[in-house]
Amino acid sequence: MDATIEWFGATTFRVKANGLVIFLDTWLERPDVLPKVLAIDDVIEADYIFISHAHFDHLPGADKIAIKTGAHVIANGEAINVLRLAGVPEDQLIPVSGGERIPLFTLERRQAAARGEIDIAPGPPGAPAAPDAKLAAASVHVWPSLHCLMPGGSHADVPAIMDTGKEYIGGASQYACTLDITFGMKYGLLKIGDHMPRDAMDSGMRSFVDYVNGPARDCMSHFDGGQLMHNFLFGEGKTLLWNGHLGGYDGILKTVQPQPDVLIQAIAGRANLNGRPFDGSAAQFAVQVSKLLGEPKKVIWCLHDEAPIKPWTVDTILVAQPAADGDVSAALSPPRQHLQPITSQSCVSDQLSLEPDLLWDALLTPAQFLFPFSPVPSFGPGTSTDFCFGDTALAAIGESADDQSVQNSFDANATPRVGVEANEVFNVPDSLTAEEEDILIAEHIPHVPPMTAETRAYMIQAIKARLPQHDAQGLDANFPSLRHLDTYMQLYFEHFHPRMPLLHKPTFQASPETWQLVLSVRVAQHMLKRDIRELSSNDVLTCAQSLLLFHQSQWLSGEWNIVMEVQFHRNILITLCRQLLSREGTLMHTHTSAEDANHAWSQWIQAEAKRRIIHFTWRWECLQATFFMLPPLLSVAELQIPVPTADAHWSSSYEQWHLHPLPQPSSTLCALIARVGFGDVVPASLEQPTKSTILLSAIVQQAAESDLLRAMGLGSAGSTTSQPGLALGMGTMLSQKAFDALSQVGCSQVLRETDAGTNSNDFALLSRVLSICSFTPVRLLNSYSKWQTTDAGHSNARSELLDIVPQNVGRARHCLYYAAQVLQYFRTTRVATILDILSVLICVLYMVVYADIFEQQDPNSAGTGASARTSSTEIIRLDQVIDANLLNGWLEVRNHRRPHITGVGLLHNGRSVPRLYKDASRIMASGSSVSRMAKEMSIVLESQGKGYPPELVHRQSG
Repeated sequence: MDATIEWFGATTFRVKANGLVIFLDTWLERPDVLPKVLAIDDVIEADYIFISHAHFDHLPGADKIAIKTGAHVIANGEAINVLRLAGVPEDQLIPVSGGERIPLFTLERRQAAARGEIDIAPGPPGAPAAPDAKLAAASVHVWPSLHCLMPGGSHADVPAIMDTGKEYIGGASQYACTLDITFGMKYGLLKIGDHMPRDAMDSGMRSFVDYVNGPARDCMSHFDGGQLMHNFLFGEGKTLLWNGHLGGYDGILKTVQPQPDVLIQAIAGRANLNGRPFDGSAAQFAVQVSKLLGEPKKVIWCLHDEAPIKPWTVDTILVAQPAADGDVSAALSPPRQHLQPITSQSCVSDQLSLEPDLLWDALLTPAQFLFPFSPVPSFGPGTSTDFCFGDTALAAIGESADDQSVQNSFDANATPRVGVEANEVFNVPDSLTAEEEDILIAEHIPHVPPMTAETRAYMIQAIKARLPQHDAQGLDANFPSLRHLDTYMQLYFEHFHPRMPLLHKPTFQASPETWQLVLSVRVAQHMLKRDIRELSSNDVLTCAQSLLLFHQSQWLSGEWNIVMEVQFHRNILITLCRQLLSREGTLMHTHTSAEDANHAWSQWIQAEAKRRIIHFTWRWECLQATFFMLPPLLSVAELQIPVPTADAHWSSSYEQWHLHPLPQPSSTLCALIARVGFGDVVPASLEQPTKSTILLSAIVQQAAESDLLRAMGLGSAGSTTSQPGLALGMGTMLSQKAFDALSQVGCSQVLRETDAGTNSNDFALLSRVLSICSFTPVRLLNSYSKWQTTDAGHSNARSELLDIVPQNVGRARHCLYYAAQVLQYFRTTRVATILDILSVLICVLYMVVYADIFEQQDPNSAGTGASARTSSTEIIRLDQVIDANLLNGWLEVRNHRRPHITGVGLLHNGRSVPRLYKDASRIMASGSSVSRMAKEMSIVLESQGKGYPPELVHRQSG
């Protein structure tokens, strides 16, 4: 018999393998509004029926099929009792509760055993005769599992469409669990007919009420009876695990052996992990399940089709998003149509039965509801012991969460020394006006324990030690007061930390040992003029964290000489990161003792802190490479450590951390780039910062190859060298595919005002801006706008852009749409970080190129005068889209409406360019109170808007 799996909707499948016919659930008779794919009367053979649990959409039909075919039913005690009352013969009922291992036989062999014609297994007197286990065609291991939960407090709170990408945090109540499902079924869902007038019901509700009070009444229960999970062993490399609900015990999932080759996983509801509501999305839970099971080769979603009551369907777009758009083979990517909710009828009409010569590894590859996984490289055993702070106090944290003396994960044993120009840096008056006093009070939001006088005194003494005597004498009077220091420290955690969660807030405490970090935090928030000239400490991690924060603040100073000085410190930061990476066989390999990491939490914090400083440094290098053409000093190939884990874990206290699922080992950045490029990873399963880092890494990789080809005379538009098309290297190709997959997801993600000040918008923002940079490189945008270039450079940039932009109208319009979205977002959200500032700048420069070059090339462009008279029916407002069809038609070049931008007007080639600069200047000005860089940029853009070129003479600090 050919090995096939057929899906009939919900969690009902029929498996034919090794001569067996097996039903997984039996919900074939359904409410009238749902399609009926296979009639019960048409089922003529079945060897076994496995029931996941006893609810109305799983158990009904098992009685009829069992009585008709003689199939044995393997189910929990509740389902067995229901079937017994429904008339199924006792010798066909096999009650299980999880932990059982059962050999499976064809019906013919069971009948032969009953006649005594074959070897019989030992059994108690009076038990039905069973074949000897050596005659089994397959076997099954039964495991306890869990029913999913539902969001909200009642069925009224259930969404109409369940979104697999929506994250749920916390429980609807303190005791949220499957009892809510049981009582909700008993007194709510199954009693709707008693509570709601029939004329108030829609057709789906009426059909549901008729069904549960009619055909299903005698073969279901409000009590699930204990959800079960089944692992079928059909032979070597042919293991199928069926998990009929979005729940499970991680301790069981990670011990299942053999691990499945194919996983059937329900994807509806809110995930239930270990009996508690899972914090995260269904997609994230599904990824965790897959990892715990060793990442099966194939995953089949179920319970995502139509239902007669809410949720009417499940949106699987986020769990299925990585499917490539026709660039990857069917074995790796399911067809695009599976991104839309599908009905069971559509699956059957596509004929899932396979040809006789297909192997198990090819089983179900073309099916609509598959999603592939590939093995994840695991981080080697013992690696976490290589990541530690050198902090003896940290190990004690797990012993006493209330002991403030050990609530510090950043202590350094060495005495750091640092030099500053103190009189200029710290000249903050201690006497405040009433208004300033109010501001200080209003802005003080406590996030971490307050600054102590001891820490302030230690900071002063440490700085004095590096100052000339005449400067040191005035430091006490000019150094910020304790209140100032504490307020700036708290402001950092309020505004800056959420965008770059580098430090471990639950254990951060200002102390003499952490004074460098405290000073860095204070500098990062206050945007000081001067940098620290030298940073020396035996605590490599603390030094690296301090340097990265100083770099951020120095860039935001907006002063050229300070930014140039940062370049001298970059190499120090990279060297520190290489020490933390400690790659074997290199000069930077160090032997790190693990004696201070005696507790799971403290050990994890140590490892995670190092992962974060390395990856945030790499992101910072990528930003500089992308926006300033400063090649990264670190290679992505060097980052042979896992990417950071979820921020939810990182922000957790000791007690909260232990309530979360244990953080699972994650892949390295390069491995993730490859897996996203191959289509093996769901974007929704990745943390937002990780997606942003992959985007940046991918575009840096592409730019590096492009720069090399251009330097060889092979890549520029003006090259006279005649060369055939050059194939991309494998690494660059995978980076390109990863970039395309993630940027498509990010560009569809809405930029939300409510998420301003967090890193949740950064991925959406980066996706739009980097899509523009990928189309029109920043070097061309800068040169075209005469930023830091010559007339010849401007002319060359114009020539290259003329070869790029008009040749791809659709892509040019998409980039203009992204730019308009970014500007609209920052009209209501203050620019605060370097990413914010540069995003606005890139978008404006691109819009200038579009207006100057593309609009002139557009045959529908009628010039300034005609544009002014364009009617409202001939324009498209890119930042206030009302008609999605109109927008899609314009993006796909099916109409030629004139683009209109709020605050700018129509993008013709007249005065729209100065208006663009003026609008950008106003946007930049909104961030001038927190960033000198934004203030300086606002001034330059305003000057450009008045018709003057930006100053080519660098602004010096005064």
